[in-house]
Formats: sequence, C-alpha cells, structure tokens
Amino acid sequence: NMDTQKKIVFLTAYTPTDYLLQAIDLQPVKYFLKPLSPQKLIEYFELEAANCIDRKIPLGKGIFYLPGRKEVLNAAEKIKLTKMESGLLELFLEQDDRVTTYSQIDQLWGDKFMSINSLRTLIKNLRQKTHADLIENLPNIGYRLNREGN
Repeated sequence: NMDTQKKIVFLTAYTPTDYLLQAIDLQPVKYFLKPLSPQKLIEYFELEAANCIDRKIPLGKGIFYLPGRKEVLNAAEKIKLTKMESGLLELFLEQDDRVTTYSQIDQLWGDKFMSINSLRTLIKNLRQKTHADLIENLPNIGYRLNREGN
C-alpha cells in the first residue's frame, strides 16, 4: 500500500522512558534528540529524498516501477509514463491485490468524462510499457494488478 510509505521522524528534547515507549508505538524511522545541528537534519532528509526517488516497486517479470521518476524500468531500459499512466498504475498499487473499480478509476479523469475507449487505450498503453499480463480485466467490475503475470 502506498500509504505505508509515510515515515515518522521525531525531533525532541524529551527522553523519559514512557515518552519514548509511546513514540515507538507510532513506529518512527528516526528519533533525533535536541540539540541537533541543522546540517545533520538536512543530511538525513536529503538521503531520504534520494531513496524515495530511486525506490523500485516490482511489477513482475523483472520489471519495476519507479514512482519518484514516473518511469518503468524494464531490463536496462527506462520508459517514461504519462501522468494518466502513472496515476492509474499508482491507483492499482494502492489497491494491492484488491479490485480497482471503474468508479475509482473514473476519479483520475477529474471533471472530464472517462469513456470506456479512453480507459481501454490507457490500459493497453500500460500493458505495452510493462507486460501484457500485469493488468487483469474483471468484466463489469474493474481491473486488478497481477504482478506475478500468470
């Protein structure tokens, strides 16, 4: 789920054990104690930003999605996705193995009308840029991501 990519970082002067134990319940990725030099904080966030940009999500068959770059990595080839293609792929990834319904997909179009032909073209283009078996069609329901490609 894309929501699990949110990271909690604490910058605090509090060190009592009960406070630390409450903080652990939130599963922080980093806990900085004050005083802390601004440079240390900047270095940490620069490293995190680089990791986000270079993050790879496996799509099966040796193909990866790079959400920070809106690209598909297929062998050594990087394939740019359009805004709609990356939006749809990210919507599918948010659903994990669950069905993505037509009404959920329709929200990508905003105020514009989503024709079934424009959706089919978008799906076809995504399959060409990834692999043919990535997106499973569930007639009259929607689509599901099939990262194994079976």
